[in-house]
Amino acid sequence: MSTGYGHTGKDVHPGMTITKAEAEQLLWQDLRAAENAVSRLVTRQLTQAQFDAPVDFTFNLGQGNLESSALLRDINAGQIADADEQFLHWDHAGSKEVEGLLERRTAEARLFKM
Repeated sequence: MSTGYGHTGKDVHPGMTITKAEAEQLLWQDLRAAENAVSRLVTRQLTQAQFDAPVDFTFNLGQGNLESSALLRDINAGQIADADEQFLHWDHAGSKEVEGLLERRTAEARLFKM
């Protein structure tokens, strides 16, 4: 369950309504959390685009998924050329490939290669 711009957590409940200002505040908080996670977990120097792509990934999939991913492992191993392909492995909901997720992961991979 989510609210606003995709905010999830224990503070979200069925029937919850928030204002646009509250949604934007939650968005900024969630983005800062994703940026902080990437800054803490990535041990390599990245370009801005290479930083932004895993931030988007983390915003959507969570810090735990970044921590356990081959994406992070490839980045930290300096295998930047291989890392962009790792985004594409995260295009499923359950066992089903989802076109919208594939499009998002493709956009992140493209951003990472910039």
